[in-house]
Amino acid sequence: MSLRPAIEQLYRVFAAYPLRDAIAGCPCCTSDLDQRDLHTAPLRDLTVDHLRHFAFSALFTFGDLADLKHFLPRLFELAALESFHGPDLESLYGRLTYGGLPSWPAHEVAAVRAFTAAHWDAALAGQTASSADEVLCGALLIGEEPEPYLRRWGTSAAHTEELLSFLRTNTGAIIDRRMLQNAYYGQGTLAAQQRVVAWLLDPARVTAFTAEFLATSDPVHAEAVTALEPLAASMCMPVEDVFTGPKGELVVTGRVAGGVVATGDRIGVLGSGTAETTMVREVLTGICHRGPARAGHNTALVVDPVAVRPGDTVYRD
Repeated sequence: MSLRPAIEQLYRVFAAYPLRDAIAGCPCCTSDLDQRDLHTAPLRDLTVDHLRHFAFSALFTFGDLADLKHFLPRLFELAALESFHGPDLESLYGRLTYGGLPSWPAHEVAAVRAFTAAHWDAALAGQTASSADEVLCGALLIGEEPEPYLRRWGTSAAHTEELLSFLRTNTGAIIDRRMLQNAYYGQGTLAAQQRVVAWLLDPARVTAFTAEFLATSDPVHAEAVTALEPLAASMCMPVEDVFTGPKGELVVTGRVAGGVVATGDRIGVLGSGTAETTMVREVLTGICHRGPARAGHNTALVVDPVAVRPGDTVYRD
């Protein structure tokens, strides 16, 4: 579904919530002018200026959940097509979770999810006022799984500018903390953030992006290749198995996908939903060969206790 049909679906679904004659609000925080702004025109004709105060305050000091649902279609239409320039888009998505989105009627949740997916596609195509970074953060804040969004990103050169913008914003946080930069992410999104980071650090994906960008003479593509270089240099290993060795030691096995890992390195885990790191006590490659493991090596890492499971990705801290 594209963005316009997704917006229209929001209007249809949330039409069940009428505009009230007066919106309850904290008397210290709302004024008669704020009330008039919400009643000055039909919903579809309300402007960013009419709705900005409500967008900042909804569910906090101005209006209840039924009021938010009444204005929801226009709030997100304006956020996607014009931008409020305050409040931030992520704040609006976060408000849905604050308002108990998972417990809403199924058809309302489905309409919000369909809009979010369409918003993401429009952001990738440069057809919205929102960046991919903002929309992805919003999606994770409402509990969306990141993988469907990342699959839609793919390796298309048509999305290079958004990828480049995303890397400019996030590469430092990815390399330093294996997290995303956006300040709106909360602790509850850590595991999802780590899955996004693991996706970006996948050497096969970095190689595919790089090869596609190098095949053109577009200067934006050349800049994207440069932006990908720090990710390509990062050590990571998808975890295939985790078991306890004969002396009670924790052993993590997999095939190193990029970079180098050696005894004494500290590694972290992507996908566990924690920010823990642990010490590598021994590195085994091949049949009882001890020494640094490089890309392509089948590897067993003997590590200090840490939360890790098959399907996670370990990285050198």
